[in-house]
Amino acid sequence: MKFTSLLTAASLALGAFASSLDPPTFAKILEGTLQLDQSRGTIQGHEGKRFLVEFKGGNLTDPETGAVAASWENIGGQFGVTFDNQFIHSDVHLVFKWTDDNTYAHVELFGCGTIADGLFTYARIDTSSPTRQDWQDNFFMFHINPAGNDPVKPVAFYKMDIDWTGRINATAQTSG
Repeated sequence: MKFTSLLTAASLALGAFASSLDPPTFAKILEGTLQLDQSRGTIQGHEGKRFLVEFKGGNLTDPETGAVAASWENIGGQFGVTFDNQFIHSDVHLVFKWTDDNTYAHVELFGCGTIADGLFTYARIDTSSPTRQDWQDNFFMFHINPAGNDPVKPVAFYKMDIDWTGRINATAQTSG
């Protein structure tokens, strides 16, 4: 009986703790288009088809002003795998160039989705842009809808609203 009461109290405490976390919110920071060349086709593997996609260009704009913020460079590749049920696991590397300071950003995208509904991916952005150094330590989402025959696809980047002010990262704590 005592064990059951203790287990119930622990479960309620954990439930209260878990439900007190606020869900993350995201703000759209970039939107635009990405031109794909899918003419190389696919490679059949044991897990499904592996897409061979080349990136031919496109732009990213500020969603509030419409000003061009970056242009896609013809560097990178899409190595996603699709299964027989049309579900895609993506592994994408891209490069774009900021228009304001002519520096580059390398983007790694890892995620999943469907061809019909689009892919949502975790995005890691590494850039030498002096005005975007905080982007190295933030959480981003990327969305692309690859459906249809048009090689120009709509894309968007979303940044998770996190206030890192006053927080110390693990590498800063261990150096010293």
